[in-house]
Amino acid sequence: MEKEICMAHEASEPQPTSGAASAERLDSPDHGPAPPEQKPTYFPSWPFNPMVIFIRRLAHLVVFFPILRWLNPLYVHGRENIDGLEGPFIFVANHSSHLDTPALMRAMPAVIRRRMTAAAAQDYFFTSWIRGFFAFLVCNAFPFPRKGREGIERAKWLLANGWHIMLYPEGTRSKDGSISKFRPGVGLIACESQAYVIPVALLGMGRVLPKGNPLPKRASVELRIGQAMRFSPDQDPVEATAAIEESVRQLTSPEGIELARGRVRKR
Repeated sequence: MEKEICMAHEASEPQPTSGAASAERLDSPDHGPAPPEQKPTYFPSWPFNPMVIFIRRLAHLVVFFPILRWLNPLYVHGRENIDGLEGPFIFVANHSSHLDTPALMRAMPAVIRRRMTAAAAQDYFFTSWIRGFFAFLVCNAFPFPRKGREGIERAKWLLANGWHIMLYPEGTRSKDGSISKFRPGVGLIACESQAYVIPVALLGMGRVLPKGNPLPKRASVELRIGQAMRFSPDQDPVEATAAIEESVRQLTSPEGIELARGRVRKR
């Protein structure tokens, strides 16, 4: 999903999930994100309805994931890096395909996947009811405005209510696989929420459904999960953004496989 910081949604009871193991880059006590004072505006409630959540999970398991496993077999490295950590998490990845979000969701254990949500450009995905419905139902996406703090507040609210969010801070899909400079909002969210940041590298997604192509192609892809990071409110968001970007860049490099050690899982 595209543009500015990517995030997720929900309007239900706080239920932080557990997940992963790994290096915490902050010498401070473990304290979760502080809830924003009030729920942000423009949060449709129907995607969080228990029946809709059930239908989404069923659609993933019975329809979408089997098709995607055939279309693009996914090899996951480094899931041990989130074992033992308590969420919610901010998954930050490079972005080259509309299928990045389903791939990231497929890579996660069910206990995390069912509370994952992705930020999607409000002026693209939610100006068409068809795109918006698909984004809500399949990817559990929430609208993220390109300007102002509303998207940031929505992301913080979701984290405070136990949802894991997926962000693509480049702001758009890459056409050649290269990584563009990250936008600073991701660092702002990481510092203000104090949630764990999980860097992720998606390799080969541009071959499956590159920008500008209407139909996907069959190709295997790789997903690497790096070590968790955490930032404090008094840290510079710009520096936090740079550190997160560097972690994702390292994961995409040929040496990145060493940073995502562990059992390889085919999903």
